[in-house]
Amino acid sequence: MSSLEASPTFYSGLEDWQNKTTEYPYQSIKYQIDILATHLDRLSLTQAQQPSSQARPIRHFVTHPGVCSTNVSKDMAGPFMDAVKLLFFYIVSIVIVS
Repeated sequence: MSSLEASPTFYSGLEDWQNKTTEYPYQSIKYQIDILATHLDRLSLTQAQQPSSQARPIRHFVTHPGVCSTNVSKDMAGPFMDAVKLLFFYIVSIVIVS
């Protein structure tokens, strides 16, 4: 599970692989997840193409969880704005489904 926030712009590379000094640790760790999943997928496909391999490859995909409502926004914006956000989510979902 990654995020749309993943970006190589915020990734400082192997110098800070634990994301201790970056200003954007969330974006950086999500980009690391993208790199890891891509690498694992390539390894799996390469091994499956070996002549001695009879196994089907195990694929590795990265996905975004979508838009969801959590208590984090309620704590940050307050109960009124959280209710407005939920109302907006319902309106948008009805418009998209229609």
